[in-house]
Amino acid sequence: MNPEEKNELKFRMITPGGKVFPVNPSPIENWDNDIWKGFNEQKQVFDAEIKKAFEHCNVPLEEAIKRAELAIDKNDNTVLTIDKTISFNPYKPEFLYSEGKAIQRIKRLYEEGAE
Repeated sequence: MNPEEKNELKFRMITPGGKVFPVNPSPIENWDNDIWKGFNEQKQVFDAEIKKAFEHCNVPLEEAIKRAELAIDKNDNTVLTIDKTISFNPYKPEFLYSEGKAIQRIKRLYEEGAE
C-alpha cells in the first residue's frame, strides 16, 4: 500500500448478497435537489390519494381530525383509517437494488365512483 492510500477514506457499497464494490465518494451535482424532488413528488401523490379517500367517504376537512387517523396494520404498513375502517394503504417501499430504484405500491380500499 502506498503512503497516499493509507490516509484515504475508502467508500464501498455492499449489496444484500454480500458483494462489495468501490463507489465514487464525490457528490453528484444537484443530488440533494433530486432527493427533495422525489420526496415532494411522493408527498403530492399521497396528498391526492388521502383527499380522494376523504371525498369518497364524505369527510369534510373540518371533520378529518376527528374521523381519520393513521394506524399500523399487521404487516407494519402505515394505513389511513376513516371512522375506524382502513381506506388507504401505502405499502412499505420495495427496494430494487439491481435496478437502483424503489417502488411504492398503494391500495385504495374503496372503489372510485362507488358509494
